[in-house]
Amino acid sequence: AAGAAVLNVGFGLGLFDGCVQALGPPERHVIVEAHPDVLEELRRRGWQERPGVSVLPGRWQEVLPSLPGPFDAIFFDTWEESYADLRALFPQLRRLLSPGGRFSFFNGFASFDIFYHAVCCRMAQEDLRDAG
Repeated sequence: AAGAAVLNVGFGLGLFDGCVQALGPPERHVIVEAHPDVLEELRRRGWQERPGVSVLPGRWQEVLPSLPGPFDAIFFDTWEESYADLRALFPQLRRLLSPGGRFSFFNGFASFDIFYHAVCCRMAQEDLRDAG
């Protein structure tokens, strides 16, 4: 991750961000987080003071449209959102993701049923392909 530009939408427990930092601090590490308790934990743990880290409070739907790209890697893991919310992000990836960049997201959709989970995975594949 050293020298890269990384965007994480949804800090949560900070597992992804901790791994990114452990690989070598990226040149640019942007964290978008909406939950006030998580934002307080980010502050308490000093994330905003790490080199290259920017913590942007707010919902991704409000923050990302004005966020300049590109990013070499984007990870998306939000709480209490639907597949339609995730799909609304896909068109923005063309602007935010650098050529050859990587996008990953946590897929907890339909975790109660392997068939419906597979359907959600397939839908995401198709929707991502359609978004370019």
